[in-house]
Amino acid sequence: MTVNYTEIEYKNIQIQCGGQQNFAYCPVSNNSINIKRSVVMDITYLSEYRTSVLAFCGKSEQDMKDNVLILREWMKKQPHIPSELLSDDLLEIHIIKNKFLIEKVKSKIENYCSMKNKPQTRYLLENYTLAPSTATQFYVPMPILTEDYHRIFIGKVQDEDKYDMRREYSNIIVLREFLSRYDYSLGEINIVDMRNCSMKFLTKLRANILADGMPLILKCHSARTKEIHLISKMASTLLNWCKPLLPAKIVSRFKVHDDVEMLSKILPPKCLPKDYGGELKSLGEFLDDFDQIYAKNSEKLKEYVNTVSREDLRQGGPMSEEMQGTFKKLNID
Repeated sequence: MTVNYTEIEYKNIQIQCGGQQNFAYCPVSNNSINIKRSVVMDITYLSEYRTSVLAFCGKSEQDMKDNVLILREWMKKQPHIPSELLSDDLLEIHIIKNKFLIEKVKSKIENYCSMKNKPQTRYLLENYTLAPSTATQFYVPMPILTEDYHRIFIGKVQDEDKYDMRREYSNIIVLREFLSRYDYSLGEINIVDMRNCSMKFLTKLRANILADGMPLILKCHSARTKEIHLISKMASTLLNWCKPLLPAKIVSRFKVHDDVEMLSKILPPKCLPKDYGGELKSLGEFLDDFDQIYAKNSEKLKEYVNTVSREDLRQGGPMSEEMQGTFKKLNID
């Protein structure tokens, strides 16, 4: 069922559930209730499912504490890593996204700090918008997770004439700074809405930006992509452009649709905006929320973007250029 709550009623629910920060901490199943909030969301909505995700993974609070402690002890021996700027939430989310494989998590933490510090990737952290509703494409994370605790992201190209791949990739990567600290999910399902695009859109694409950006997303932020739903009548042409640049495993996760009609038949309506056949508020309303989220957290976002390795403190000298690698060499879960 779907229930609408006022701001006061929502606060009352928080109290009744033991004063937890958000409603999804309450002992109800993932599909027992949907909330169409009448108040602007805060970025902490991404953390609502933490307890449920841990339980789904078969892990306890003590398991998580033990793993975080291991990472903290390891970072004490890595003076180039700014451990004081890496919150426990960031460590926990990397642990979850990497299936509690601590050596893999260490590699991702190293990448998170070091790769953002290199000229060939740094430019993608410097041109992001502070008003997501004005972007020609911005991927909005939906508040309700699927039954297997994946989060749906929707990115609609609003105006192909104004599309700037460098800027839009900056928006994608900088959003990941929030996700790496707040998004307690097991992975993501991406909806790429290109209904407003013609063949002219292909002239806007840049292979070098894709090659530089995807390692940041996958190797720094531990993104785990389950599905990519491409809504476009020119999907086959677009995929032909992408295929040489993407690992076959990623290409296999694309699903093509001519329109949005099929989405609510294959994805839970409770997880989708109403303009995509779902029960949540519209994509435009979510974008307005993110305008306020970004305005409220602009200084934090600058701090996150500038959380990079201190190469002068690295034992053995600065990291070699091998860190950049190539997208084709990426390990994809």
